[in-house]
Amino acid sequence: MPATSGPSKSGKSTALVSMILEQYRGCFERIIIFSPSINVDDSWKPVKKYVEKVMKDHQSAAQDHQDEQAAEMKQLYQILVVIDDHADSPALHKKTGDAALDTLFIRGRHFQILTIVSTQKLRLISNNAVRVNSQFFMLEKDSLLEELTARVPKTDLEAMYEAAVSEP
Repeated sequence: MPATSGPSKSGKSTALVSMILEQYRGCFERIIIFSPSINVDDSWKPVKKYVEKVMKDHQSAAQDHQDEQAAEMKQLYQILVVIDDHADSPALHKKTGDAALDTLFIRGRHFQILTIVSTQKLRLISNNAVRVNSQFFMLEKDSLLEELTARVPKTDLEAMYEAAVSEP
């Protein structure tokens, strides 16, 4: 379960769109996107078009197939849930362990649900469930430094970062 973090205009949405339309294309029977800016951010248009056309066609075909086999077996669909720009939503980030993100990150894998979270600041996602159950993080440099400076001095982190991304 990936998480992306970076300031506004850092390429988070572009990375998500690429993941959905290129790397993950054809992997999911359902794609659900929660984003308050999906209708004003033009980078989401290709994903909306893909979900509306390709996924709708796939869902109707899957429904026909499901109707035929309903009595024989249960089928779990591969589902992608994208939560974008919801750092200010308390229902997702309650610290009591019963927030929606906790449930998706802890139990979602049992139901074939992949959850991707995108936020401007990783620290705004206070749930330990998200941090512990994330498979990887895509962090913009400043977000990475901000996240780790409590553990390592910023100058040391910058040196490690430069060593990691420099040419051999």
